[in-house]
Amino acid sequence: MPPKKPAAKSPAKPRAKSPARAAKKPAAKSPAKPAAKSPAKPRAKSPAKPRAKSPAPKPRINNTADDHHARAMADDLAAIRAAYAKEQGLPPPKSYQIWTVLNVLAWIGWSAVLASAAYNEKLVLILELMCCAEVLRMIKGELKGNVKMGLVLHATRLIVYHQVLPFAYTRVILQAWSATELARYPYYVVPNAYTLAMRSFVPLITFPLGVAAETMGLWGRLQAADSLLVKGVCALPLVNVVLAPIGYRSLLKKAVRAWDGLTKED
Repeated sequence: MPPKKPAAKSPAKPRAKSPARAAKKPAAKSPAKPAAKSPAKPRAKSPAKPRAKSPAPKPRINNTADDHHARAMADDLAAIRAAYAKEQGLPPPKSYQIWTVLNVLAWIGWSAVLASAAYNEKLVLILELMCCAEVLRMIKGELKGNVKMGLVLHATRLIVYHQVLPFAYTRVILQAWSATELARYPYYVVPNAYTLAMRSFVPLITFPLGVAAETMGLWGRLQAADSLLVKGVCALPLVNVVLAPIGYRSLLKKAVRAWDGLTKED
């Protein structure tokens, strides 16, 4: 058999490359168009306000010595006023205005008591308590005065107010009290030789009248009372009958000193 001839091979055709596999060509980029910029509008500038110029600092003057001297003078003046107030029996300068107003009100109140024909219990009690407050100020040293005499006097007044005034000698006792206080308060408001003389001379008359009326009222109350407590309370102020001459002697000494000051003033 004749040998088979090898089949003739057809020449290999090159495969057509698919477009996907084809070499990727860079896509042609469209030229970027520049964005149209809107023309920038200039901002309206607010007119600059001129700054207020601070005044030029004044040249500092060294017043240390002057300030020290002024403070020393103020301290000396305050010390002089306090010493004068203590010597004259006046309240301290800081509380002078407050107590001046209270003294004026008390003077008006006692004037009403003296002029009134009716007995006002509340008004008399308030005015008497204001007098007791002055005794407390004497104890503290804010006022000049006889503390022992003040305690005895106003303790007696409170007992008389409670036990005698509602029953007997009301008008005489209140007149004596009112006249004494009306002569005393002007000195606290306007201290001078004349107000001191009035304060010292008037009690020479009102003190004996008041003590006599109070003693008779207490004695009558002591006899009429049934309670031992009331009798004991009414008996305590009767000691004033013994102490009255001593108190009156003190009043005479004050009157003499006031008279000397009045003659020197003239």
